[in-house]
Parts: sequence; C-alpha cells; structure tokens
Amino acid sequence: MIHPKALESAGRFQLPFRVKSLSNADGAGTLIVKEVKVKDGNVVKAITNIDDVDLITVSGASMVGTPRLAARVLEILTDEDIDVLMISQSSSEENITLAIPKDDGSKAQNALELSLLGSKQVREVSIEAGLSIVAVVGAGMRGTPGVAARVFGTMAANDINIRAIAQGSSELNISFITRKQDAPKAIAALHTDFKLGECA
Repeated sequence: MIHPKALESAGRFQLPFRVKSLSNADGAGTLIVKEVKVKDGNVVKAITNIDDVDLITVSGASMVGTPRLAARVLEILTDEDIDVLMISQSSSEENITLAIPKDDGSKAQNALELSLLGSKQVREVSIEAGLSIVAVVGAGMRGTPGVAARVFGTMAANDINIRAIAQGSSELNISFITRKQDAPKAIAALHTDFKLGECA
C-alpha cells in the first residue's frame, strides 16, 4: 500500500513513480506519470473494492429543501472522527446515504440519531451492514457515453442488487454498494465485460 502523503508529494511535484508487487519485485510493476494515455476501447482501467462497509441512511420528508443538512450530517461524523467512504443523496432530497467503515457504523448511527432525530426534518437514521463498495475506474470513462449503463447492465445480468450509487463530476470513477457476498461476483463480471485481463 502506498501512503497518501507519498502520492500527494508525487502529484504536487509531478514526479513519476513505479508501484511493484512484493511478491514479484523484479516485475515491471505499474508506472504512474502525469500524462494520461488512453488506448482505443480501453475505457475502464481497474475495478477496486472496499469490504466491510455499513450503509447509513438519514431520511425524512421534511428534509426536502432544508439547506445545509448534508453539511450538518458530515459535520457530526467529522466531530466523531468517522470517515465517510461514499455519500449519495436522492434528487428528491428525502434521504442522504453514507457508506461508513463497519467498525464505526453503530457509532455513526448513534451520533446522528442523538443530533438529528429531535429535529423536524429527520424522521429516521437506519443502518444496513454486510456491504461492500465496488468502484469502476478509468481515464477513458471521461466523455464516453454508456459506461454507467454498461456497468449496471452487467450487474442486472448477474442478479446483483445495487444499494447506492455515486459518481464524481470528473467521470473517472463510478462507485456502487452491494452485498459483501456479491462483491466478488460483481468484480469478476466487470473484469470480463470490460476485458481487463486483455489490457496491456
């Protein structure tokens, strides 16, 4: 694992660096450089996942049009030193869904209940355990139509239910949450669909 501060320094000074496997120190590894080179058809570069995630949903019809509520939710979790791995909000604004590391799930739910359930906006703070985040990553995803449809079509074809979805404005990453037991199947299906084993 590479320390985030090492990545930050490399990015700031635009330094190339090579990542190698400890089990194959003589191998070429992966060279990371500033320039992005995308081969034709090589839309997705990698599939990653995070296991043991809890999904917390803050909901209430009165949340609609309430300013700063998402900021308040994140502030509460920050004050408890709880990392948010992913956040998703419905366009109706009736709920905010957060992915939290399993070890902090109950703590996060309790903190949010204590701080928000007395308000008029929030009706419920629920938690679902036994989940994983799967992320589809690639520079070629930017500006390529149909990537999300392909990802979710692959999930549907494999009978994998998706609990929450998030995509950044950079279009370089699509993340979704599924049951932990479905994550290996999801990753294998996406590897096959995007032919990642064939990428050079």
